[in-house]
Amino acid sequence: MPLGLMTAINYFPQSWEHRLVDERIGIPVCDEDLAWADIVFLSGMYIEARRANEIATHARRWRAISVIGGPGVILNPDLAASFDIVHIGDLGDRTYELVQWLDTNDAPPPWQIRFQTDDTIPMDLQPLPALEKIDARHYTSAMVQFQKGCPYLCEFCDIIEIFGRVPQSKSPERFLRELDLLYDTGWRGRVTCVADNFHANPKTAREMLRAIAGWQQRRGYPFQFDTAATLDVADREELLCLYRDAGFKVLGIGIESSEVDTLLHISKKQNTRHPVAESIRKINSHGIEVAGSLILGFDTDTRTSGAAQVAFVERANIVLIGITMLTALKGTQLYRRMEKEGRLRPEWPYMHYKLGQDAVQQMFHETVEGLYEPRSMLRRLTYQVEHVRPKQRATNRTGLASARQSLGAAVSRRLGRPARMTLDSRGRPTPVQQPALRLPEHLTGGLLAMWKLGVVWKDRAHYWKYIRACARQRDLQSALLSPMAVARLIDAVRANRNEASEPRHRAARAAENSPGEANLPASLEQSSLARTP
Repeated sequence: MPLGLMTAINYFPQSWEHRLVDERIGIPVCDEDLAWADIVFLSGMYIEARRANEIATHARRWRAISVIGGPGVILNPDLAASFDIVHIGDLGDRTYELVQWLDTNDAPPPWQIRFQTDDTIPMDLQPLPALEKIDARHYTSAMVQFQKGCPYLCEFCDIIEIFGRVPQSKSPERFLRELDLLYDTGWRGRVTCVADNFHANPKTAREMLRAIAGWQQRRGYPFQFDTAATLDVADREELLCLYRDAGFKVLGIGIESSEVDTLLHISKKQNTRHPVAESIRKINSHGIEVAGSLILGFDTDTRTSGAAQVAFVERANIVLIGITMLTALKGTQLYRRMEKEGRLRPEWPYMHYKLGQDAVQQMFHETVEGLYEPRSMLRRLTYQVEHVRPKQRATNRTGLASARQSLGAAVSRRLGRPARMTLDSRGRPTPVQQPALRLPEHLTGGLLAMWKLGVVWKDRAHYWKYIRACARQRDLQSALLSPMAVARLIDAVRANRNEASEPRHRAARAAENSPGEANLPASLEQSSLARTP
């Protein structure tokens, strides 16, 4: 969900009309949107900078003023070169000045203007997100922000540079108010509790988790929470119990590497107190799954580091795993070190690896394929179903109960019955937009995945072992949804493999036809296409 823009909407004057477009769900910004708008606000991630600048360029053709904000431009506002206005920082004093400027100007400025916040609005006083501006049917997870900032000093991380090392958080009263607002929209199921490190302040985290647990009990556990945390939670028994009681099913944890030398080199000492796999098993013992992240390309990596990470994931039985190549983001300690050592480069990943770019790229592709090998994934999934999910204490009203509720609302609308009314984020009466019935999508997607995994693909024996484990645990949701995720991941990895091999095939064909040009990089071929009228 575009939580930042949803919050900003309610900061702007009520007289302004808004239209919210989220390209991540496959709905692109079109000319009709730009023709309608006087001002175009954008927010996004680093990787979306090119597309954001394209939209800003199109907006200028329609005489619309383009404004960009969010964490992506705080450390590197130069990424927003095509925008008329750049808002740097959280909502605060300069946001007020920005609104004043927009209220008194109806044309793009002749040069870029930057508003950098000095005095930010406390989190409890920020506007409520305008949940009524989105169609929840397009999302698999809702979002509610709790905390920002982290006390640790990981070299590659930009969080401490953007939000600082002193954690900031919302009070339980404010957070529960947002949960009530989300509940009243009819949303049920997964909710991402947005935080850089949920228990960065353990005392505040304990208070919040107790409040969430009480709210969940009163409501019948309508939400399944996930959030970001650090591996040292394995040493905090009370916090793990509170996470479980509050209905947190997944903790996203930055593992980065299982090798102690690497963790010390990148100043991630909090991950070295115990063997990483042992800490993950401790978290799993409380019915909480770990969504881990790994990074390749550290100075301490060797050519066997990728295989070591695959072996570690197997040993730790992690299913949800993301892997990236180390990137020197501007403003981070890593960027400053690369600059000092003369190792910066102008294009992604903005640094030269000690192992060499090609070696790290190759190791990355091999590691991705190892992590998402079907037999391995299905074995890890079976472990989670048999040993982790049965330990989850909090039962919740998702799955069939949610589908039954949505079906009842759909029938009521067909019969002409009025929708239930509630209050929107600004306190105005508005009809509840019930979430769409998701069971048919789950059924069709699950059946297709069952066909692929259980009949077509060669690893069907491991798939049926997983299904038997789900049946023993009476876990219908895992039986339907997890195979669908596995099938999509396998499809994505195979597509990535074909895409990665295509430049090699192209180079081989070029060598056959014109040996003298065989060493031209694929980027030159692509750039020539870009110049074609």
